[in-house]
Amino acid sequence: RIKAMETDRFAEIEKKRTEMDEAAKALDETRKKEAVAKLKALEETRTAEFEKKRNEMEEAAKAMDEERKKETIAKLKALEEARNAKEIEAQLIAQEKTLKDENAARKKEAAERIKAMETDRFAEIEKKRTEMDEAAKALDETRKKEAVAKLKALEETRTAEFEKKRNEMEEAAKAMDEER
Repeated sequence: RIKAMETDRFAEIEKKRTEMDEAAKALDETRKKEAVAKLKALEETRTAEFEKKRNEMEEAAKAMDEERKKETIAKLKALEEARNAKEIEAQLIAQEKTLKDENAARKKEAAERIKAMETDRFAEIEKKRTEMDEAAKALDETRKKEAVAKLKALEETRTAEFEKKRNEMEEAAKAMDEER
């Protein structure tokens, strides 16, 4: 009877341990899904911000180009009145070349800024992802330790109860033997 009780007791403890392991795994999966969703949302937000800034920079560059074109045209018109056609053509070519060079330099600078922003953004996202993975791992380890400690305490309590009942049964058996 005692052996059957011990077997049942250990089967019950093993069943509880399995249930707690499954619950911990389900909780871990839920937390991982939540972390992935948060990371995805952060990445989408950052991408939207980056696109907005890039569009603003492009619009500002276009506005500057238009303003410079207007200034150049005004200067050329003034020169046109003062000089002959050859001088005007030479100045127009020089102005156009200068404008193209300035535009190329601005585009190059804008591309470098965009590339730097992308690099910073991806580094930040990767840093956040690493931090979240480390936090999830630490949380998993803490939960596992807590679950093991709870199981151990439960097992010790049940073992003590079992020993107490066994002793009581042994004493009852001795008492019955003595009465016979």
